[in-house]
Amino acid sequence: MKLKALLVVLITVCFLLSVTDAEAQKRGGKRYQQAITINPVTLIWDQVIITYEHQTGKFNTFTVQGLLWAPGGGWTGYGIGGSYRWYLMNLFNDKKIPIQGFSVGPVLGIIQYNWDGEGIFSDYGGTSIGIGGEAAYKFVFSDFVVEPKFQIFLNVSSVTGNPAWNSFTIGCNVGYAW
Repeated sequence: MKLKALLVVLITVCFLLSVTDAEAQKRGGKRYQQAITINPVTLIWDQVIITYEHQTGKFNTFTVQGLLWAPGGGWTGYGIGGSYRWYLMNLFNDKKIPIQGFSVGPVLGIIQYNWDGEGIFSDYGGTSIGIGGEAAYKFVFSDFVVEPKFQIFLNVSSVTGNPAWNSFTIGCNVGYAW
């Protein structure tokens, strides 16, 4: 099942990357200020990550992310996070504004995770805070978003329980921009 989902995502991304941006040029180069996306690649790890992005300045945006993790076997988790992005190519080329192109920025997240089973993990669970950075490149095709991205986190505090944090997240967000 996971392999089928990954193949569908890869085929979709390849198709979308092969499409030109001619439609946007016909409409006078629409300028996008918001986007909502989901990262289907993380479904491999039984995670759902949804991201909302909003433009804050000529070269900047902020994001808010929600995470749900349910791999089964007794583990569950959820979290919230966010980032602040600088769209570097836009500093040199005003044809694109935030929500399109290459971006980098800091990331902050909080995750709550639980072990509901028995055995050696019975004392696991808690809340962790992570900070890190991200790099992404967002393509927008007629309001449809494709965004390969990479995030790296460092667990800086375990509020309760044992520390647990993904050291990195890779993926390719897909969604809608307006």
